[in-house]
Amino acid sequence: MSVRLNQLCSLKEFVDECIKHRAAGEPILLMGDMNVNSRPSPKDGVESSEEYNLMHKILTGEISQPPTGGVLGVSSRSSALYVPRPLKVLDVLYKRFGEHPITFGDVTDTKSMTPAETVLTSEEGLATCGSIDYIFSLDVADASQDVSPDFKEFATIDISSSRIEKFLVEGEPYTQLSGMYLFFVLFYLFVTYTHTHIYIVFLCVI
Repeated sequence: MSVRLNQLCSLKEFVDECIKHRAAGEPILLMGDMNVNSRPSPKDGVESSEEYNLMHKILTGEISQPPTGGVLGVSSRSSALYVPRPLKVLDVLYKRFGEHPITFGDVTDTKSMTPAETVLTSEEGLATCGSIDYIFSLDVADASQDVSPDFKEFATIDISSSRIEKFLVEGEPYTQLSGMYLFFVLFYLFVTYTHTHIYIVFLCVI
């Protein structure tokens, strides 16, 4: 866990460097496998794990390094401290489903806890019901910044379009095409070019 949280701090520094010249309100998406399980237990996806809460604090800039010691046993980073940029962080998948969706080590049902897939998933990952893949919408706007009305009005993430693709198959020695589920979300960008208004639609997949 110490390694993961320190890597998240490095990721936050990288994100801040990439967006240092971005205007407030410009759309930013951070997506992928963070290897942080947001579910506190296999059967509980509504509450958030302590590690997820720490990840969220790192991304928002509330903390610039993991806390030392404690139950997580996280060691301090050796790199120089920096002042993180405050960000508003929206967990798109949690917003869409009302819980942290299972993306790894799924089960057929939470009563029997029978693994839904046993070929591509490692033995230690079976029936863990982990949620480790994310779509984060980041906003650099804060109370001290003026938000660009163009981006606020014309850049939109269609949260309702978010869906899970399990890629289940039949008649094969395996039951699905990947050991992890994929997620889809639509991102709309309205662009003005030489007095012509154009909608650009991005299909974001992780």
